[in-house]
Amino acid sequence: MAETKGDRVKTAVPDDTADEMSSTYFAQLLTAVGEELATRYDDATGLNRNQNRILIALVEEDGLTQTELANLLAMHKVSVGLHIAELEAMNLVTREAHPTDGRAKCIRVTPFLRMQAPRARGAFDDIHRIATEGIAPEDYTIMLNCLARMHANLAKGDDENESPATIIDKSALATLSPANRKHRSA
Repeated sequence: MAETKGDRVKTAVPDDTADEMSSTYFAQLLTAVGEELATRYDDATGLNRNQNRILIALVEEDGLTQTELANLLAMHKVSVGLHIAELEAMNLVTREAHPTDGRAKCIRVTPFLRMQAPRARGAFDDIHRIATEGIAPEDYTIMLNCLARMHANLAKGDDENESPATIIDKSALATLSPANRKHRSA
């Protein structure tokens, strides 16, 4: 049976987290919305998420190196290289010699990709229209202001924010290693 609208969000945000003020609901809902936006955009472009992330970064700043892209996108350099090779085979990017580093290559978007950019923007405009359907402009503005404030709160330096508690006590993990368990049972 085909999924109906919202089924993926219902799955991502189960009923037991329905308390709208809970941190769990907040995190799961933001994640579900982000994943749905990304999935719809990936489907519209025919590319995978990491390919899209690389292209978006290059459209914003053309000529980055593979290492710069990896650092910017928090991806492994080898993975970025594989995605670049795929994008190069699709005539979406080219590799050019770096002007000062003979070992590095600058990744540049092709004229073909630049011609496709308006279609990609149009696809995202359609997704945005669907996502904001039924939301009053004043509510939309409030939501954007709240999200911008949350982003600013989270982006503050660690010295301004309390550090969250560490979830996993790594020293306790050492006591649970197979070697230690075997030693304790002897």
